[in-house]
Amino acid sequence: MVDHLCPGQRFQCDDPYPGRCVWVDHVTKLNPFPVESQKTTLCMGVYGAWETEEIRQLLIDTVAAVLIGFTNDAYTSPNCYEFPGSMMCNLPDGVRVNLPPLDGAKETHTNYLHVKLMKGGNVQHEFHCCETRDKVDAQLDTLYDRITGIFHEDYGKFRLTNCMVRGWTTCEQCYDRFDPEKCKRCGKGCQKLD
Repeated sequence: MVDHLCPGQRFQCDDPYPGRCVWVDHVTKLNPFPVESQKTTLCMGVYGAWETEEIRQLLIDTVAAVLIGFTNDAYTSPNCYEFPGSMMCNLPDGVRVNLPPLDGAKETHTNYLHVKLMKGGNVQHEFHCCETRDKVDAQLDTLYDRITGIFHEDYGKFRLTNCMVRGWTTCEQCYDRFDPEKCKRCGKGCQKLD
């Protein structure tokens, strides 16, 4: 879908909400476990720019790697849950990928892709960003050769993965305020969990 919203020949995309929507299942009734579902729309808004077709594809693949990391191995991921006959997973409300420019300049907004997910039904349980970030990191590391092949820089120099809570608070900042064991499930707010 991102490939369609951000065609290569334009070198940028600005397809705001609702952008493109697809039908997905979501749970509508709990008792206390999911017992009923129905179709709803999951919509995507996309913003980005890139210098080459190779970078555009890398940006798209990086967004995909992040989403795979959060939901891969659905039977063990805390972001997924079983519904009679299928597995369902919670997704983040957005993924932002920022890569450096080819000329190495700092503080530029040249190669980026920001994807915002909207609607899609209610989140069941909680979205576990901080707990599953190591799986996201592992998926991103599969892109190492492509990233260093394009940018010829030390991968670790610009490799940074953050889970953002309420816009600009990282999980680590949340952990600094509360006991990390009680804050593993920061979810939509940085608050102490009992």
